Amino acid sequence: MGSRPDGVATTDAAEALRGALLPFGGYRGGNLALLVELLASLAGAAFSLDAPPFDRGQAPPGIGVFVLCINLDVVADGATRLTRYLDRLHSVHGVSLPAMADEAPTESIRLDARLHQRLLAACAEPV
Repeated sequence: MGSRPDGVATTDAAEALRGALLPFGGYRGGNLALLVELLASLAGAAFSLDAPPFDRGQAPPGIGVFVLCINLDVVADGATRLTRYLDRLHSVHGVSLPAMADEAPTESIRLDARLHQRLLAACAEPV
């Protein structure tokens, strides 16, 4: 959701481009968005205040990707406990996540071998 230049909330994209983006979920959503921005900046992303406008100009936005690896083997009953919880969300509340599908992904991504090794090594390091 965005706001018009006068600060009134709007779902009209053209009006929102003239105003400001609003975080989902009020201040909690804003704090979550700030956390995501800070983590992405650790991966080399530009801060949102420093990023060039996405609707005009020639400069790239300078995005970054932050990958968090959690080894569930170091958490007591981690994988089993998490699986039970996700299954309960699905069966009781109808929550469906693409990652919960039984079938294998139909698409794959190409990942540089050196980057893959760095990610594996980083995930293996103890916290």
